[in-house]
Amino acid sequence: MILRTFSSIKKIKKSKSLVISIGVVILLTLVSKVSGLFREQVMAGYYGAGVEMDAYNVAYYLPNLFRMLIADAALISAFIPIMSSYIAKGEMDNANRVFNTVINYVLVFLTALILIAFPFIPGLMSILPQMKSNPELMKLSVDLTRIMLPTLVLMSLSGIFSSLLNSFDNFAGVSVSPVIFNAAIISAVILLQPQYGVQALAYGVLAGTLLQLIFLLAFSRKLPLKYKPELHLRHPDVRSMFALMLPATISLGCIQINESVDKVFALSIGTGFISVLNYAIRIWYLPLGIFAVAVSTVLFPSISRMASTGDVSGMKSSFSMGMREIFFLMLPATAGIMALSIPITRLIYERGEFTASNTQMVALTLFYFSIGLIPYSMLTFLNRVFYAMKDTRTPLVVAAISIFFNFVFDFILIRYLSYAGLALSTSLVGIANFLALVFLLRRKIGRLGARQILNSVIRMFMATMLMSAGAYFLWYLLDRLLGRNTLSQVISLGSSILIAIGSYIALCYLFKLNELRQIVSYLKSKVSGVTIGSGES
Repeated sequence: MILRTFSSIKKIKKSKSLVISIGVVILLTLVSKVSGLFREQVMAGYYGAGVEMDAYNVAYYLPNLFRMLIADAALISAFIPIMSSYIAKGEMDNANRVFNTVINYVLVFLTALILIAFPFIPGLMSILPQMKSNPELMKLSVDLTRIMLPTLVLMSLSGIFSSLLNSFDNFAGVSVSPVIFNAAIISAVILLQPQYGVQALAYGVLAGTLLQLIFLLAFSRKLPLKYKPELHLRHPDVRSMFALMLPATISLGCIQINESVDKVFALSIGTGFISVLNYAIRIWYLPLGIFAVAVSTVLFPSISRMASTGDVSGMKSSFSMGMREIFFLMLPATAGIMALSIPITRLIYERGEFTASNTQMVALTLFYFSIGLIPYSMLTFLNRVFYAMKDTRTPLVVAAISIFFNFVFDFILIRYLSYAGLALSTSLVGIANFLALVFLLRRKIGRLGARQILNSVIRMFMATMLMSAGAYFLWYLLDRLLGRNTLSQVISLGSSILIAIGSYIALCYLFKLNELRQIVSYLKSKVSGVTIGSGES
């Protein structure tokens, strides 16, 4: 009985520690995302939604694709679970060998790839729709791609060190590092745009990726690992990691194929529609990157350690907690964006070359993207649960099937909703993928605590509906009273959001949601100076 009580206390302490870690990551990520939004504002103000931004988006796609394939897929799926297992078992020598092998392999492989790809860039660009018929778009896309191509190496190395820091539960440096990247781009555009035009944006990306890597290196110096120019390709866990990396890379590649298909359909409509999709998805990614990624980032190393020791019960508990926390954060975010899509878009983008017509287009696209915000938040978490169990095949199969459905939905919906149909298609694919992975996870590890999750979600949904209705009507009233200059927009939209947050918290407290009460309990214990384990002696 005493041992069971002690075990329960340890679980409570661990749970509350994870909650506060999630809170810290959310706060730091919010700072990063705000800087990213400011970057988007600067880009929109200087370049609008025309041929220059289309060229930049096409050129940036290649390095960004490799960043996601190497850092967001391969390393998350394989590197973090293996490193977390070493850390749990105290095997630092093996950890050091795997770390050095990954660093050196990526460095050599991507440097060679850049040298090979450089002369073939014009030929690759000519394949895309409208490139041959639009020489200006073609030339700009080639020039910008060549400037940003070295970021393939820099972004991938940043991804490795980010994953390494997360494996050691060091989340702060990783969460705030994008501020460095965004600051470099903003500075480059403001200082260099008059002389270099859209190339200033590309130079900013190059400088930003280099500075971000240097920042992460500074944080990594405190870790118990030392860099050596060595390759241990025959190490059993290196082989295991590469075996896990391939399906995960292909899986994310399937997602990128879907995005590429969306862009091709957008190009078929006309000039500027790729930029409309990108401006909308930047806002859409804000809550996704702040809340869903924060929950997944904090819980992933912990779930990986549980999987390595066979703690299925702990995995289920962490899964239930993660799902409920994501619903708790993403339900009000989704409703808020859907209700306030026009004023949000107007305040963020509408200035300079970005017109009121652009605002309407981006806001409509954002509305349809928002339908899939919760499913994609869950997918971020679900994929990592499978990766923690060293199962990269299941997410791959689901992602591969989604390519067919994405093409079909794009083909059908673009006929009825034009560019906004592409956003709705993305949301429908996300919903289907989410349902499929939940079903497959339940078959793999058993019951997932659906009753507890559903009980919380119903009360969250009621609080969300009341919150979003109040937020919209408050904004509408203030918008009519104050007008639409920048300060008035900040006041009307900001007041609505603050009141919405306050009312949502109050309603959740009234509905006795444990997800909120756990946070309040932790904060009370800190304020009163009472530690969680004060009664253990």
